[in-house]
Amino acid sequence: MPFSLRYVLTDVFTDRPFGGNPLAVFPDAAELTTSEMQSIARELNLSETTFVAPAPPGAEGHTVRIFTPLTELPFAGHPTIGTALVLDSLAKRDCHGATARRHTILLHERIGIVPVEILHSEGARRAVLSSPSIPERAGQPADRAILARLLGLETADVLEGTVAPQCLSAGVPFTFIPVRDRATLSRARLNGAAWQESLADSNAPHIYVMAMSDWREGDTVDARMFAPAMGIPEDPATGVAAVALAGYLSTIQNLKHGRTNFLIRQGEDMGRPSQLDLAIDCDNGRLSGVHVGGQAIIIGQGALDWACLRISAP
Repeated sequence: MPFSLRYVLTDVFTDRPFGGNPLAVFPDAAELTTSEMQSIARELNLSETTFVAPAPPGAEGHTVRIFTPLTELPFAGHPTIGTALVLDSLAKRDCHGATARRHTILLHERIGIVPVEILHSEGARRAVLSSPSIPERAGQPADRAILARLLGLETADVLEGTVAPQCLSAGVPFTFIPVRDRATLSRARLNGAAWQESLADSNAPHIYVMAMSDWREGDTVDARMFAPAMGIPEDPATGVAAVALAGYLSTIQNLKHGRTNFLIRQGEDMGRPSQLDLAIDCDNGRLSGVHVGGQAIIIGQGALDWACLRISAP
């Protein structure tokens, strides 16, 4: 057994260091227990940390487990994109740069197999995941007055009518809250006591707040995400929420057939701007596929001491 356990630190959904959403990837984690993984995620205190092991016997790809500081997730976007690009980078190094310009990595996550397409173009690398699940309703949202209060906003700041709060999930449930405009989005401040009282025990406790200049025909969404139930005060980029957002947008914009592309901007109010590409496939008005893509940049590597892990993990 090695004396240390290496990890790679990468910023996801950005093309520059210290933007996007940071992620720690442990590419050789087969010997770790679940409690050790959770302890490491809590110690690093990033929004997510991933642990990679070989695929199940007879299968291709890699097994990936995703942890926030408080819990394990069945599926998440920025850990999937970041892990795939880290594994691609390590494979390229191992084979002295001889990797295909376009190929697919299969990641076996708790939700199922997630195919991720890797694209190399003019020195840049992107990854695009295809969601293993289609967004579905996750209960009824709280009253808009309650949602406004827990965001420190006025009731009128939260939209109603056709564009109104919804609860949706693509593996992780979110309450989607559309607000008046970009300035309102920036003013939002999560009230922890109000959240604990009204949403903590709900079907969709994680909060995704969003604004669009044109809800009917626009293709750019500004967003913020708060998830205290996961130990994440605010997240700079949330791919699994982007997948669920596809369910919201497909209804609001009455998408009929073919593929429609959107840009999601997140993290700007945190000083970590992120860009997520969202593609929604519809077949005769029915949502048939969701794809989320973006870039990532490796900013460093580190190692944890095996002896400390084995002594301290519960």
